[in-house]
Amino acid sequence: MHIARLSLTCLFTFTFIVSCSTSNKQVKMPGTATVAAEAKLKAKEIVVAAVEAHGGLEKLKAVKNVVADMQTTTHTPMGPMDLQVALYQVYPEKMRQNIVTPQGEISVVFDGEAAFVMSVAGMQPLPPEMTTSLTDAAFRDTVPLLVHLSQNDVPVQYAGTEEVDGKPTSALLVKQPSGEIVKIFISEETHYIIKLAFRETEQGATMDKETFFSDFREVEGVQFAFHVRQNVNGELYTDNRVSNIKLNTELDESLFEVPE
Repeated sequence: MHIARLSLTCLFTFTFIVSCSTSNKQVKMPGTATVAAEAKLKAKEIVVAAVEAHGGLEKLKAVKNVVADMQTTTHTPMGPMDLQVALYQVYPEKMRQNIVTPQGEISVVFDGEAAFVMSVAGMQPLPPEMTTSLTDAAFRDTVPLLVHLSQNDVPVQYAGTEEVDGKPTSALLVKQPSGEIVKIFISEETHYIIKLAFRETEQGATMDKETFFSDFREVEGVQFAFHVRQNVNGELYTDNRVSNIKLNTELDESLFEVPE
């Protein structure tokens, strides 16, 4: 009984002494400003590594346009549909896709301000929400995106680490022109951008989209993904296999103009 009381007394005394000794010392915890500064520095380091991995800032800034040919499989409720796509991308925002479908050829054109689609039925302007989506898509293109991030043209936030297809990545959050956030996943091994996650509204419905990049190959000193697939609401929607990429080719401005 006395031993028990003595033990409790000793424990209380020890706790009191430790409490008194630590109360006289200021335990410094990292403040909000310090954590924010460290996160900003981490984001900057990730961007610098990604820029170098994709070819370096000088080579990225030298890319004025991209022409690519690809085989695309679109998964629809009626089943998969194979398409041949020719893409013309002029930075920062102009884009044209010539798409050969089983029903004929169509072209989707975006001149940086307005978008329209052309087919055998004629020309039809696309609704404002599609223009918004195309503006964001141009912003998310790897080449101008990395240039913007490296030059601090847009704020970037470090969002921790996550696995993508079993590979560790660092995640960054960036606001798109629409105001929606795109989450960028950068491989910790290769420092390539291997995934984008974002939301888009089409025909009044908001959807979660994920774009995955793989099979990177060098084109004139710049790394491009030759395999791109996109999920919509967690389901595979498009699978793109690029066969050819050309940089800085002579392009006629009429490609991006409304035909008379």
